[in-house]
Amino acid sequence: MGITFTLTGSNRWQHITLVLASLHWLPVHLRIDFKILIITFKASLGLAPSYICDMLIPYEPARSLRSSGSNLLTIASSNLKTKGDRAFAVRAPKLWNDLLEDLRLAKSAFKLQLKTHFYSLLLCDVIYLFCVFSILFKCLILSCVVLSVLLIVISCQSTL
Repeated sequence: MGITFTLTGSNRWQHITLVLASLHWLPVHLRIDFKILIITFKASLGLAPSYICDMLIPYEPARSLRSSGSNLLTIASSNLKTKGDRAFAVRAPKLWNDLLEDLRLAKSAFKLQLKTHFYSLLLCDVIYLFCVFSILFKCLILSCVVLSVLLIVISCQSTL
């Protein structure tokens, strides 16, 4: 048996999203982004190794812009769409610049605020999927009702 089934006592065939949410675990793709952003945050404070700090270049516009003090990073160019965009020097600045400005400028409790931000994104996705599936389910029920009414009408006409 898997670790989540042992920890939660859930059924093997139960959907895993709710189990992960009860454990406060992020899905794998968000967990990877979370780790990248934690390393980027530490590098912005100078707490990361020097080779990581060297990969992250602060964005400094040539003239005075509103984005001057928003703690943005310069996104390195990559030649390869698949492997190049996955490199830390490319992915970290993209994720960092996509964060809310309050998160980028936070000096304390960054980890907690970041995890809360990811859970809010995840919750929005789950609510959206729930709405889509509920609409599809209602359409399915409606089509079954219409189909059964048509079958009744056809059977009534055939007996006449």
